[in-house]
Amino acid sequence: MLNATSLYHFWWRKKKVAKFIIPATYFKNNSYSISEVPSVKAQIPTEELKPVVVAETVVNDPKVNENPVSQIEIVTPIVAEIPKPLTKEEKKALKAQRDAAKAEENVITEEKITTVKKWNLKTFIEADSRVVLKDEINLDFVVDGEIKEIYKNPWEYVKAGEKIATLDSEYFDISISKAQIALKTAQMNYDIKKKWVSKTELEISQKQLDKDTISMQTASSEIDLEIESLKREIEIAKSDLEMTKKEADVTLLSAKNILDIAKLDYESSFSSLEITSKQEEEKYQNSASKLIMETGQMISNMEKYFYDIDMLLWISDENKYQNNSFEIYLWAKNSSLKNTAENHYRTTKTSFDILYNSWKDYKNNLNLSDTKTILDLEKYVLEFKWVSQNLNRTLSYTIDVLKNSISSSSFSQATIDSYINSFENSVYQAKNDSANYNILYQNLSESKTYWDAKIISSSRELTTNSGKILIAQSGLEKTKLQTELDIEKSTQKIQDWENSLKELQMKKENILNLTQAQTDISKANLENKKYTDTLDLEPFYMAILQANETLKEAQKKKEDSILYAPIDGKIAKINAKISESTNSLKDSFATIINDNSFFIESYVEESDIVKVKNNQDVYITFDAIEGLTLTGKVLYIEDKATIDSNSLVSYKVEISFLNTDKRVKDAMTAITEFITKEVKNVYIIPVSAVKNIAWKPSVIMETWDIRQVVTWFTDWKSVEVISWLDSGEKVKY
Repeated sequence: MLNATSLYHFWWRKKKVAKFIIPATYFKNNSYSISEVPSVKAQIPTEELKPVVVAETVVNDPKVNENPVSQIEIVTPIVAEIPKPLTKEEKKALKAQRDAAKAEENVITEEKITTVKKWNLKTFIEADSRVVLKDEINLDFVVDGEIKEIYKNPWEYVKAGEKIATLDSEYFDISISKAQIALKTAQMNYDIKKKWVSKTELEISQKQLDKDTISMQTASSEIDLEIESLKREIEIAKSDLEMTKKEADVTLLSAKNILDIAKLDYESSFSSLEITSKQEEEKYQNSASKLIMETGQMISNMEKYFYDIDMLLWISDENKYQNNSFEIYLWAKNSSLKNTAENHYRTTKTSFDILYNSWKDYKNNLNLSDTKTILDLEKYVLEFKWVSQNLNRTLSYTIDVLKNSISSSSFSQATIDSYINSFENSVYQAKNDSANYNILYQNLSESKTYWDAKIISSSRELTTNSGKILIAQSGLEKTKLQTELDIEKSTQKIQDWENSLKELQMKKENILNLTQAQTDISKANLENKKYTDTLDLEPFYMAILQANETLKEAQKKKEDSILYAPIDGKIAKINAKISESTNSLKDSFATIINDNSFFIESYVEESDIVKVKNNQDVYITFDAIEGLTLTGKVLYIEDKATIDSNSLVSYKVEISFLNTDKRVKDAMTAITEFITKEVKNVYIIPVSAVKNIAWKPSVIMETWDIRQVVTWFTDWKSVEVISWLDSGEKVKY
């Protein structure tokens, strides 16, 4: 709570709301203008201040001042500004404040420095407590009466909030009816007293008011004619402005349509480019896939050809003994042909093996969407064509070897002819493979060329339509500028006429002020006679308040005539019967068994019990378990007081745990904090670090700079800072 003799303001930079605590001496007639307070008027421009209706509150806080001080809370819209750069004069004044702050250092016995940090603040009521392992909870009616209904039977399960029993409400209903009658009677007496007045005095006052009203109307009728003439001129000018706006709208709409058409053409071209690119890319990838499949088939055939040659000419080590029976006859006519075929085989086979191993790696990482993959494929195709050509030559050399062989009993002419025929078929097949391979490679190249041509064509169309958009946008901007100029001219004409109208209206206001004053006096006299003095009404109004309180009390007693289950559990016993009076009960009315959890039992002093509510948050710490803090909720507040030997009055409060710890045991002592208010993760500094410098809350920074701050919630040790300090900054105090 703030001191009523000082002015504090809080700027909400985002919400643009200022909050003031103002001394009650400025509060009059249930309304208030902030501009009446000199210290506010000096800080905030008058045009940003507006009168507001406020509610008066009374502060009685010993931490602020000893005597109660009437204060008023004001909330008014203002524009929150970040502080402007200081002028030379303000800088001099600030330096003087810093020097004064440094001089104050001599009186400080111990200088402290605190670091601004984010933390939690809370206010609470503290009470000593203990852990209770309760097997049962006793329930009683708060009011006395005759039991009318019992809804639960012993050992029946009940949920929290369910009805257990009710008392006969007839007596309570009668009390409520009496209270309602008393309230209506008090209201009727108040209304009668308020409306009583002399009819003759009212008629005289009414006639005087009518006379003054006619005088005021006569004074304004003449000037009203001039005002009407000006208003007609303004209406004509406004009509012209509307016509100008409509014409401008048509022109702008036409320009926008042209722009929209250009944009649609551009989007169509862009879409066409995407579709074409995708289609041609798919065709190109299909051609590449076919070429890859054909490459695989060609490799298989080439491996067969190499194997057939090797089996005949025993070139490789693993096959060198396969033709021992006839090798001397193979090149009998021309031995050099065998060497030529063999050398050509080795060269071609080596090239094939290197290329084939590389091809396997390439195929394992194949990605036809990658441009580099496609380019690599073209390279492999050319290399396979070259190997295929060399293999054809090797096959031809092998045929020549066979043709220069001689027959024998182990190597007949029929065998030689069969070999020649087989290898000639292989040459023919290899040539066909090569021809097909060339066709597929040509298809791939043509697909790429057609793809590129399509992309170039669509891109040119896209560029053309993009240029159309720029031209349309330029035309639209020119049209906007022209229409704005025309509208500005018409608007200025209207403004001139309206200024003339305002001058005439001010003239009328000045003329009417004199007659209005007399009319107001007459009206006030009439109102004063309509109602009696407010002081005479006070006893009647207090009677209404008293009757209303009596009614609330009667209604509360009826509410208390219903007994609800405070927790889940089973009804262990019910110690009464229907029609039995609660006054005659020796034990509690009912008992609920709850054997699944611990409770906290606390005794709260009478000065604090009104601040404790059901379901209120509670923090619980334990003497025996260092560092452990559990949370709980208020479960039950006993209405019956406990008075100890020192006449100290307290009330038992039962608390349920929201979380548990296996170290908690029955009968452990605990300290409970009943949270009345809490803010989390806010910037805080010690309360003593906030100084009143130049009538404003300020802090002294570590560098001896003085900085104004905006504070809010406090627990009287630390205070929340909502503006002008950041985490990690250091403050002296």
